[in-house]
Amino acid sequence: TREGSWGSVSTNLGAHMADSAVILKPDALAKALAVGAAPGAALLMTSNGSLISCAGTTGSEDLTASVVSNAWVTYEMGATQQTGTLETLFVQCQLGRIAVVQVLPGLLLCVQADSSLQLRLLEAKLQALKSHIQEPLLQVFPQGAHHVNRPEGFDDIEQGQ
Repeated sequence: TREGSWGSVSTNLGAHMADSAVILKPDALAKALAVGAAPGAALLMTSNGSLISCAGTTGSEDLTASVVSNAWVTYEMGATQQTGTLETLFVQCQLGRIAVVQVLPGLLLCVQADSSLQLRLLEAKLQALKSHIQEPLLQVFPQGAHHVNRPEGFDDIEQGQ
């Protein structure tokens, strides 16, 4: 794993197992997200909407993860050469402002703040948090997170087999 810090928070998000597998340290991830959440919330989720970790509170973290991941995937499915690839998604809602970015394939990071925070500051906060957690998460998800939380046989069902 990579050692580093952002303030006093370690970015050692994974732990090596005896068979050289790396597992996610939930407490370390929550602490890393907490630095980028204040004030507001930060959520790490799969692109299918499964919440992996969050810091701060919106009161509806699962709903937020589901809605923003659905919006992200919907845009990606409709993307063409003319629209390009999605880099950052901004959502204005009752919770305030939400910014979403892909950290790794299949893994999304979301930062929520109240409506008074300027969009460029929200994006800067999001990008700083992404930079902080991306490399450590790559140790845990070297191929991305496409298959996180998918039941066995899911891909066969998805492909109509």
